[in-house]
Amino acid sequence: MLLLSLACVESDAGWSGGGRPTDPVGGTSGQDDTGSSEHSDEPADADGDGLTDEQEAALGTDPSSEDSDGDGHADGDEVSADSDPLVCWSVPDGSWPDCRAQAQADGLTGEGWRKGKTMPNWTMTDQFGDEIEAWQLYGMVVVLDISAGWCGPCNQAAQGAEGWYQGHKDEGVIEVHLMVEDWYGKAASQTFLEEWSAEYGLTFPVVMDPTNTAYSGLYNEGYVTGIPTYMIYDRDMVLQETWAGYAGEQYLSMAVARYK
Repeated sequence: MLLLSLACVESDAGWSGGGRPTDPVGGTSGQDDTGSSEHSDEPADADGDGLTDEQEAALGTDPSSEDSDGDGHADGDEVSADSDPLVCWSVPDGSWPDCRAQAQADGLTGEGWRKGKTMPNWTMTDQFGDEIEAWQLYGMVVVLDISAGWCGPCNQAAQGAEGWYQGHKDEGVIEVHLMVEDWYGKAASQTFLEEWSAEYGLTFPVVMDPTNTAYSGLYNEGYVTGIPTYMIYDRDMVLQETWAGYAGEQYLSMAVARYK
């Protein structure tokens, strides 16, 4: 394929005394004629996740665990947000999964930055000022887009990035914009990450690499020859493809499809 690209990331009032108050007919408040508690018929929620045990049985989630899939989000929150409480990478919009426990259980080991190697775990800072570790995204196809604010093709790519992400996220695909410089060529800052994500309405991670770990590793391997530069990591965090320049959403979709 000929790749044509553009390049340049809530007590009653008056009550006093011990014991429970009595009601006007002499019964004890909070009890019915049989003496049973008024709350005895509340459905059980053993793990306190917002789902009843009966609901959990129907869903297949664990009634003894607040977070069945270990992604850092309570099962009830996931159901309310229409994400899957049984799939680690499926989380509410605007939040990131945490699949590190699964990665550890599977024996994931960082190998290096070259193609065919497993990405080392590294720490980035997102547009909310929170830290993310790369291995939180284990089990997803990761599109790492190295970009800068001053780069014309990066801005062109960002215009359609949210729409592209929304079209692929339910397949276990996540995009990450790794911003290296701001609008003026200065090192990316927290303010700039906020500006970039707001400018283009991005709900996926927009990050910087405070220790320059990933950027330098990929650069030293010769992969960053222009920006934007795209890296495609499979569900095992292995680097599969890389190219410099914005080649369009169709090309990106074709590349990602090989690893879904």
